[in-house]
Amino acid sequence: MIRLDLASCIITSVKCIKMGDNNKALEFLTASVDLRKSDLSTQAITLYNIGELYIFNNDLTMASRYIEQSLSVAIQHSDRRAIGYAYTGLGLILAKQKKPREALDYFIRAEKIWKEISEMRLLIQAHQDMSDAYRELKMFDQAEKYLSLSMEMSSLIKAPDLLVNNYLRLSKLDSARGNHNNALLNLYKYTTLKDSVYNLAKTEQIARLQMVFESEEKERENIQLKSEQLFRESQLNLQRQIIYAISTGLLLTGIMAWFLYRQRHKILTVNKILNEKNSEINTQKLAIEMQATALIKLNEDLQELNRNLEVRIDQRTQQLTIQNQRLIEYAFVNAHKLRAPISSILGLINLMDQATPEEYTAIFEHLKTCGIQLDNITRQISRDLEGSIVDQ
Repeated sequence: MIRLDLASCIITSVKCIKMGDNNKALEFLTASVDLRKSDLSTQAITLYNIGELYIFNNDLTMASRYIEQSLSVAIQHSDRRAIGYAYTGLGLILAKQKKPREALDYFIRAEKIWKEISEMRLLIQAHQDMSDAYRELKMFDQAEKYLSLSMEMSSLIKAPDLLVNNYLRLSKLDSARGNHNNALLNLYKYTTLKDSVYNLAKTEQIARLQMVFESEEKERENIQLKSEQLFRESQLNLQRQIIYAISTGLLLTGIMAWFLYRQRHKILTVNKILNEKNSEINTQKLAIEMQATALIKLNEDLQELNRNLEVRIDQRTQQLTIQNQRLIEYAFVNAHKLRAPISSILGLINLMDQATPEEYTAIFEHLKTCGIQLDNITRQISRDLEGSIVDQ
């Protein structure tokens, strides 16, 4: 099925009604209801139009369903005109179901609304419908009263099509009363006026068809203009998306540059800390070397003392020799102990050149641990050496 927009559905349904194709008109009006789901303000009238077509097709069940929906929507939006149409439609359904008293109630409600909003044509039609109901109820005086009102108002607004219906109803009323002569006279007036109205209506129909053709041309031009406008809008949307993408890229680049700057700052801070630790290690190394030199000098002094006091300390010579040997072995062992943390520190410093930013923290912790170990070893050596000297 060809996809139609709302305007096309409405125009096509009107054409079908004018050509008497009620089924096709129902199809397009139903499609227009789906297209108007978001436009509740006009939905009530469309639902009524569908219900009216079902009345013309004598499908009173479907007609009642759509007109009741129309009434519900119209009441929600306080749409007096749509409410009046719905009352009229429900009255027509009841009239076709041979329930003139119930139908009359709805016609009276519709009449009240048409009076309030000054709808003359619709008021005339309400009087005609009320006349039909009163005729079915055998209330002929009331029927004649409303037909007289309808005749006066139709003449006042110069509506020959409504006058035609009045003469037909007068003929039916006279026939129901048994006044067949007046019935024939009014039927003759109905036929004569109908022919003149038919010729006038035919001329108007041709004019309307011409206007519809021109409207369709304008509609096609509007559709083309809308298509061009949609194309331009899509182009603008594409440009906006490109600008947004570029802006997002620049923003991300700025964030990345800021992140790299922060990382660079952290690296420089860690390097500074490592330099300070290296200075501390060098200082500690110098202190160890000085202590080693002092130990060597002390050893030399002891040897000299031993040579000068061989006579007095014959018994201690062996003990000093053993202690001296132990000191040498102890110094050798401690030198190996010192080498382990120093090697670890040097290895970690070499790793820093190849480390990622996330590994700097772990390397720094290892350096700190090695520094603490080295400090503990030097302190222990110092204490052991001092204890050895005191023991001697």
